[in-house]
Amino acid sequence: VNQENIFLTNGASIGISNILNIIPFNKGFGVMLPIPQYPLYSAILTLMELTKIPYFLDEDNGWSTEIEELEK
Repeated sequence: VNQENIFLTNGASIGISNILNIIPFNKGFGVMLPIPQYPLYSAILTLMELTKIPYFLDEDNGWSTEIEELEK
């Protein structure tokens, strides 16, 4: 790890919000969102007028996902 590639925030939600705010999205742009998810993440996307594209995590398989699920 290079220390220049580390960005500290005062919580994951603020970090996600900061990252989404520096990317030049157009309204309605889709962002993949794992389900289950922390509700604040979908709220941030709603405030930014972005489209939530859910994909599902497999609890029985250590909360992983399959490539086929992401391709849907």
